[in-house]
Parts: sequence; C-alpha cells; structure tokens
Amino acid sequence: MTGFSSSSPNSQELLQTFRIVILSYEIKVVLVKKHYELFGEYATRIAINAETLCDSTHVHCEGNPYLVDTPLKNTVSSVTIPDSAALDILYRDEKGQLAYETFVEERILSSSSTSIWDRMQQLKLKTHSTWMAKDSSGGRPGN
Repeated sequence: MTGFSSSSPNSQELLQTFRIVILSYEIKVVLVKKHYELFGEYATRIAINAETLCDSTHVHCEGNPYLVDTPLKNTVSSVTIPDSAALDILYRDEKGQLAYETFVEERILSSSSTSIWDRMQQLKLKTHSTWMAKDSSGGRPGN
C-alpha cells in the first residue's frame, strides 16, 4: 500500500470530493438544527401573509402608520372612529388606572368615607364595538 501525496495525478479530484462530502455534511447539520417552521409551505405562507399585511396597511393607513398621523379606524370596516371614542380607546389604560386609584382612595383606605359596598358608577368607555350609535331597532346603522 502506498501513501497519498499531493503530487498524485488524481489528488485534486479526490480533495475536491472530500470537500463536497464535508460541505454536504455541514449543510445537513445546519438544516437539522433549524426550526421546522422555517421550511416548506409554512415559511412561504408567512412571507406571503406579511407582504399582504404590509400592502393592506399602506392602503388603509395612507402610508406607514408609524410615520403618518392618521385617524383611528375600525380594523374590520376601516371606518374612521370619532375623536370622542378614539380618546376612550387610546387612553383606556390611563382612565382605568385613574378609576382604580379613585376606588382605592374612596373605599379601601381606613380614612375612606365611602363604604366598599356602596353603589358604584360604571366607567363607560367607548370601544371599537360600541362607538357607533344604535338605531331604534337596536342594531347598528347600516346593518
């Protein structure tokens, strides 16, 4: 048996074959380590959905909603929500926190004058589903 040397006539071909085998093994290792959702039709569907969502946002929001000051719109119908309802929707967290703090001050603290069991006024915030006025039949206009 003789040794292998770089001066052999087939040494370059053999070396190239080894490189291909090692490269194919490295690719297999990388593919096995990646998450299964990165392959197949799932990844394609995600890419298509992201592009569709981006296009829809540009159409309905008059451009990038983070760069353009657009009015608040209903996500389903794209109808512009009036300012009074928009303020309730946008500042619901702050209004809820203020109502909670008022509740604690008026009813929970030992210095409170109101009983915890006394009747309370409900915080009536307009939401995406309640900002439209109901007609006489009890439904929303246009429905």
